[in-house]
Amino acid sequence: MKPCSRLTHWIDRARRSRWLVALPLALLVCGLMGCDRDEEPLEKRYGKKAGFNAAQSLNGTAVLAGMFEKAGHPVTTWNTFSPHLQDVDTIVWFPDDLQPPTPEQIKWIETWLNGKTARTLIYVGRDFDSVPHYYRAIRGLVPAADQPEIDRLTTESMVDLKRLEDDAHQDEKCSLFSRTATTATSHRDVRTLNGPWASGIDSSQVAIELNDRLEPPPGIIRPQRLLYSNSDTIVARYLYPKYSNGSRQGDESQLIVVANGSFLLNEPLVNREHRKLASRLIDEVSADGKVVFLESEKGGPRVAQHDPSSEMSDGLALLEKYPFNWILLHLAMLGIIFSFVRFPIFGIPKEPKPTGLSDFGKHVTALGEMLRKTKHATFAQARWDYYQQHVRDAASRKRT
Repeated sequence: MKPCSRLTHWIDRARRSRWLVALPLALLVCGLMGCDRDEEPLEKRYGKKAGFNAAQSLNGTAVLAGMFEKAGHPVTTWNTFSPHLQDVDTIVWFPDDLQPPTPEQIKWIETWLNGKTARTLIYVGRDFDSVPHYYRAIRGLVPAADQPEIDRLTTESMVDLKRLEDDAHQDEKCSLFSRTATTATSHRDVRTLNGPWASGIDSSQVAIELNDRLEPPPGIIRPQRLLYSNSDTIVARYLYPKYSNGSRQGDESQLIVVANGSFLLNEPLVNREHRKLASRLIDEVSADGKVVFLESEKGGPRVAQHDPSSEMSDGLALLEKYPFNWILLHLAMLGIIFSFVRFPIFGIPKEPKPTGLSDFGKHVTALGEMLRKTKHATFAQARWDYYQQHVRDAASRKRT
């Protein structure tokens, strides 16, 4: 199953795009499509930029991070709400579950946003997975005999997303937004766009999906809708001080809530219109400011009073953290190479020359080594005294 014929079209579009990151993305997808599933599993990890093979994940964030870097932003990754983020201008958070932020996390976020002007936190909802979209896209490119397998993989990946939805409550509310859970009729494919970000976007070419809806909870000022479709909000902005009304005028900090990653993850960014929308997102943050991609598992990042780097770490945990995983991998490779160079015997083994058995010096050396191993100084001294008094004196008398 090697459906790479479509990549000619993608690479051609990448060459014509003003975003240079598009070509590496096309090559990434080519690598994914060109590998047999039995030989190399499809990388599916969600919301990761750093780590082994994370950049190759359909659900990763490496391409979006590359677009931030192309725009002049220093980009790093982090995994806790901690003092390390006080020097950061923008946080991009792709949570890997459907639960809203906890009260403790919300308190930290709002304190961080109010602590300095022109800060931005971008929150991207979880209710989307690129893997079913990828399988549906390649189904017509594979031989007919392989299409049932593609259908099976599509269903399997949709079940994984449904499992996430089942783990979450049907409806969730927090002080930032309310989540209306998926129902049988709530899913829809977006083909019309409105709002400030919709200008210059060919909405007929986008492939944005909506499942859950993230809307402001009742009783607060409605945020500015940057991108929406009919009555459904796709991207909304909250201004700080808390929920200032109207458009951003100056250096207010802001929370940008994105419904899901259907136009921001690695695989969706193959689409040129999606890259335009991602560039609109990048234009909303402070120019040249530091950007951190916050990586989290179920439950979200923990709130820490100290940076994890200043705490005692479990040695095995370092194998999962960038850049230690790469450093340890290279050290392991060097160790393997050293072992091959130092220890194996290459070629036909040679027989050592036989040693004479009548060499008395070897007897003396062996006896001395034996006495050394006993580590008993008194015993060794007694043996030496006996040799001087009896053996050596007797030999001297015999020669005279």
